[in-house]
Amino acid sequence: MLSYQILNYYILIKNELIEFKKELEPVFTWTNLYTNNNINMIDKFFTCSTSNSSDGIHYIIKGGNIRTEYNEIVKKMKSAFSAYSIFNKFGQLKQKINQYRLDNDIEIDDYIQILIDETDKLFSYYDEFQKDDTSHIKMINFSNELIKYKGLLEKSIDMYSDFEKLYNENEETYDINGILCIQLLNEEFSMCKFTSLLSKIENMYDETMNLLQNKKEDKISELKIIKIESGSLFSKIAGDSVSIKFVKDILKKIILIVHKEYEVENKIITHQSIAKTLKEDMNIMKTLQECGCNIDKSKQLLEKAFNQLAKDGLDIAKSSGNIKIDDEEFSIKKSIKQKFLNDAKKKMLKSGNKEEGKNE
Repeated sequence: MLSYQILNYYILIKNELIEFKKELEPVFTWTNLYTNNNINMIDKFFTCSTSNSSDGIHYIIKGGNIRTEYNEIVKKMKSAFSAYSIFNKFGQLKQKINQYRLDNDIEIDDYIQILIDETDKLFSYYDEFQKDDTSHIKMINFSNELIKYKGLLEKSIDMYSDFEKLYNENEETYDINGILCIQLLNEEFSMCKFTSLLSKIENMYDETMNLLQNKKEDKISELKIIKIESGSLFSKIAGDSVSIKFVKDILKKIILIVHKEYEVENKIITHQSIAKTLKEDMNIMKTLQECGCNIDKSKQLLEKAFNQLAKDGLDIAKSSGNIKIDDEEFSIKKSIKQKFLNDAKKKMLKSGNKEEGKNE
């Protein structure tokens, strides 16, 4: 199992726990009221006066209302603990985590199971209390379990957040807008292929830098690898924020074009067709103008850049049926995914043979 898959799994858990905690906030707030009420009751007992009579010692509590206050606390707890909503949210949390584990073949033992077991335990205490809500012992058991559970949930969220921070700690020195994260999911690559795909990303960045007339010699603009992982390609790359954003937008458009063409026409589109589509995209042209590119005086440069961007972007798009750019995933239909990959591989081999023929 690759580290980016573990990272994504832990981020999923963290986000789901945060959402679940929001659902429990009203009843967690109630625990403060419960604690304060207990302190108040204990204070009343210790400051009460006593009187002796023939049948024993009687405690005279100033202000009284012990039973009334207890009933009010129970009433507020029932109002705060929206059982159906909380049980439903917890069911969704377990379902999402289990489905993610199943989809990604995750078999590692994980701390989340402890929290799930403790949640079930909390619910069982609540069920016991519901059966007899006049029992102050059952009320105390549930309340104590709830207070303990709150601490455990917060600790769990902190733990998964710390893992994410640890994984991303060396990104803090980079502008977040200048980071490209790309993952070619569910595919294994040789080191040679891996290096080739990374070089295509660099080619796209260089073409964009030239197009926007930025100087690559500038240390800030130089493309840097933040994280890299072999096997199923995963990399985080940092560079000039304007150029990185443009590369992201172009790459996303190319992937969508490639997937749509194959799903509709059952064929791999050519890079020439992609280049033509990109040049005709008004939003791309508008972005170039906003970035300072004189599109009227740079026609030859535009022709070269779009041709190269399309060629490298197409090769990346053909490399996997599931590609994730930052947090956005692009997937070709599952029913045709294998055929798409087979056809893409044949086209790459055919293209490679043509290049060899030219060089001989």
